[in-house]
Amino acid sequence: MKVGEWMESRMQDALMIGVLVASFAWLIIVGSLLPEYAEIFGPIGYFVIIFGGLFGTEIAVREYVNSYPYLRLLVRPENRWLHVFLKPPGATRRVGPDMYSTTLDLRFPIKFDGHMVKRIELHHTGQWSERIKFRRGTCVWSGFSVPHPQTEILEVYRVPKASVMVDRSEVVPVFILKSASQDYYRPAQLSIEPVFNAEDLITRLETLEAQLAEAERQKSEWHQRAVAAEEIAEQQKAEIRGLMETKSGLKELAYEYMLTIYQACGSIEKALQKLKGTTISREIVKYIAVTVISLAVIALLWANPNIVEAIASNVLFLIVIIVVAVAAIVYITRRRK
Repeated sequence: MKVGEWMESRMQDALMIGVLVASFAWLIIVGSLLPEYAEIFGPIGYFVIIFGGLFGTEIAVREYVNSYPYLRLLVRPENRWLHVFLKPPGATRRVGPDMYSTTLDLRFPIKFDGHMVKRIELHHTGQWSERIKFRRGTCVWSGFSVPHPQTEILEVYRVPKASVMVDRSEVVPVFILKSASQDYYRPAQLSIEPVFNAEDLITRLETLEAQLAEAERQKSEWHQRAVAAEEIAEQQKAEIRGLMETKSGLKELAYEYMLTIYQACGSIEKALQKLKGTTISREIVKYIAVTVISLAVIALLWANPNIVEAIASNVLFLIVIIVVAVAAIVYITRRRK
């Protein structure tokens, strides 16, 4: 057994040893650092550590696991005990005549045959309520034994070729319920002594029944998954078909929308400008550039009055500038029309 597994199985003993060590360490520390108060604080801290470490931990563990039903499984033929806490009751399916399969979802994963197990499949004859009844008892969690209001002890066994199921890389152990607490109240089964020694045949028959039950359970489960996957596939096909139909009519819709905008605007350029939305047009950019240049020229002339005087003295140069400006304005106006 590895050190981690041993620590987990003996956690309660390890906690007791740790609490004793901590209490003695407290006495030594208080006696060394506060010798004048050692007689007062030493015993107080000692008993606080003892009672808090032992009873406080037990209360915390008990409150943590009390809301989950507890099963203690005796696995045959290994004679191995498994301690499992259950989530809300799993699904129970009928897999044969008076044969059922119940999925047990575990609240705390357990290690089984080198794998971390999150759920267990349990085959049993009779209804779950006819075989199982939770009673007040003691549970074991990580080596701690604490009182629990919902406990049950089951004897289970495994059969070859039906003991493990692999579902999406998850290992799921499969057990057959041999006995439970409610079996005491069930009608006794008639036992007929065989005339011939048929122990091998009986064992083989039990094995085949267990394998058949597991096969029926897996068939039912995979059938449900296949039906769900088929429904999802049909829904996706319908969505893809709708998208393809929408895409085929998109071209005609674009033509109609473009013609409507063209008729409203009167020209292709304006229609394209309308399609571009609220982006800044070239005309606005031109106006902004002209404004910036004009302000720059005015600032330059304002900072250099001698340039204004030179231009004013040269009448011919001033006339040329005015003519060029008027020609530019006329050209821009005609081009816009």
